[in-house]
Amino acid sequence: MSELSNEIDVLTIEEYAERLKVSRATVFEWMREGTLKAGRHYIKIGRVVRFPWSMLAVEKILEDSGQALAVAAPSPPRKKITPQRSGGKSQADLDF
Repeated sequence: MSELSNEIDVLTIEEYAERLKVSRATVFEWMREGTLKAGRHYIKIGRVVRFPWSMLAVEKILEDSGQALAVAAPSPPRKKITPQRSGGKSQADLDF
């Protein structure tokens, strides 16, 4: 199944954290501080917590956090670090 499809997967906290590449503790922290809201970002029935996962759900999270969903653009090339000799000492040019 494609990550960009309109189908909805229902994920556990562990699966949700894995997809976002964060720890389980981070997800619980987001829930505690209100970054993730019950009924909007996740469903809680008793002690069972489930997260709907679709592009719409991801966009909703990003919108609520003030971020926009961006297509990854290639990053500009980094400046090469070259050693410079000054008085017998080697120094690196760290200006990027």
